[in-house]
Amino acid sequence: MKYRIHNFTTFDFDVITEDGGVASIYESDNGYQTMYYQTRLTELDDDLHSTVWDDLGNGKAYVKEWGLQHPERDELIVDALKWLVVGETKWERDDTIFSHVLFN
Repeated sequence: MKYRIHNFTTFDFDVITEDGGVASIYESDNGYQTMYYQTRLTELDDDLHSTVWDDLGNGKAYVKEWGLQHPERDELIVDALKWLVVGETKWERDDTIFSHVLFN
C-alpha cells in the first residue's frame, strides 16, 4: 500500500495512506504525540482544501503520547502506518497521493 509524508518540520508531519487514513505526529510541551484519525479522507466531501482538519476533527481520534523520549522519525512513521492499516506489511512511499489536499 502507498503512503505519503506531508512534512511541516522534522518532527511535525502527517502520514497519509492511499485509502485515506491520516495520522499527525507533532511535538508538544509534554514530548511527542501521534493523533490517529478514524475518519478517512475518502469519506469526506470533495472540497478538502479548507475543511480537512475540521472534518477529521469531527470524527473520533486517538492519541498516543510518546512522552519526553525522543523516538526515531522512522519509528513514528511505522507506528502510524500499523495503526492506520492493520495487517499491511508492504509499503511504498508516494508523496503524490492526496496531493490535492491542503494540510496547512
